[in-house]
Amino acid sequence: MAATHARWWPAAGAGLLAVGLVAGIATLAVMLTSPSTQTVVEESPQPVLKIDRPEGRQPTPTVTIPSPPANDDPTADELAFWQSLIEGEWDGFEDAAASPPGPQNSAAAKPPPAAATAKGDPQPPASPAPVAVASIPAPQPPASPTVPAMPSPELPANRPELKPEPFRTFPQLDPLVADAWALIRRGDHVKGRDKLVQAAKTNREDLRVAFSLGLLDALVTLDWAAAEKEFLQCLQEHPRHVATLNNLALVRLRLGRELLAVKHWQTALAEGPPPAEIVQNLGRVHYLVQKGRFSFKPVTQKALDRLYNEAQLAGASRFASDVGFQYMGLYGGGNPDFGFADVHDYEDRWCVVCNARGKMRCPRNDCSHGMVTRMASKVIGFNPTTNAPIYQSGPIRIPCPTCGGSGWVPCSHCRDGKDRDLLGPALPMREPDPRDAGKKGPPPPPR
Repeated sequence: MAATHARWWPAAGAGLLAVGLVAGIATLAVMLTSPSTQTVVEESPQPVLKIDRPEGRQPTPTVTIPSPPANDDPTADELAFWQSLIEGEWDGFEDAAASPPGPQNSAAAKPPPAAATAKGDPQPPASPAPVAVASIPAPQPPASPTVPAMPSPELPANRPELKPEPFRTFPQLDPLVADAWALIRRGDHVKGRDKLVQAAKTNREDLRVAFSLGLLDALVTLDWAAAEKEFLQCLQEHPRHVATLNNLALVRLRLGRELLAVKHWQTALAEGPPPAEIVQNLGRVHYLVQKGRFSFKPVTQKALDRLYNEAQLAGASRFASDVGFQYMGLYGGGNPDFGFADVHDYEDRWCVVCNARGKMRCPRNDCSHGMVTRMASKVIGFNPTTNAPIYQSGPIRIPCPTCGGSGWVPCSHCRDGKDRDLLGPALPMREPDPRDAGKKGPPPPPR
């Protein structure tokens, strides 16, 4: 009996094992074919942090923070977190979150767990539901106050037909010098000179500024000593600049330095055919000497005559008696941005006898500073016998009857400092205006 039971038991165990195996396979098949009965709480849309990076930094991927599903499995969450971290989905997570996630948002900082069956390995996590995206701009630096840009003067137009000057020029001074000459041409010489002085303080190496100041002092302010200083600066830089040589010769002729003026014109004539301005100036000196308005030493006079003859032979122009001395401008006077607009503005019509003062020294030989010498008698005693007065004659100083003691008389060769031969007919007086009848003040100026 015992032997019979011993043979039956293994057979019964094998049958039970086979039944259990079949039941397990059937149960697994049912579970795989039927939907999971796991309860899933509907996910609510959560905002997505999107950080705008300032320029210059690498863009950070957008971090999506989904809501945690119900029945969160910590182990599955950790595995899914490391898997997503390896795949690069969480790059920049620390940039998106300013501080480590706390107890309440730690679950929100994790991806959803992988779907797992009751038995078997966890499956890859399902795609999260669409969520709303909120863009959080990165803080920008405070904007600096906008300063309106000052309009810069326009640069003078390039004129390729003009011969360039040998001066060293600086383009940043072009607008300033052009504005100065625009003011001078409009008659505002004070502001124009101030602009030129400002340009000289900015850069003294641009000799157009010194040349312009010399022209203004010689033709407008009549400060020939200051003009001599400016033209000398140009001449030291370029000793053979014809325009500077001519202008400096005219200035030194005004200052009584005739021999130096002769040397400057002589240097200019050695450079080539003389320009029309130099022919006119040498001819006018010769003309004024013949009129008795200039008086030079014999050596100087002889040198001037020789230069005038050479200029007439080498030059194409001729002297005109109704034209004054001629100064030369930058670029031959053909660039209105750096000089006078009209060629007649370079003409010097001031009287050479009085040097534009409108008065000349008293012509009396014995007048010295408005005083003349006369002989006068005075009583020095009385004759003791006859009691007659005793006189003694001696020189005394009295005011000059010609100049009235001032030492100056009105110049007979000019009117208001301008040479009479160069003025033309006199201008008529302006007709009286009835509106000026009840007004006080000087009479209206000539028209």
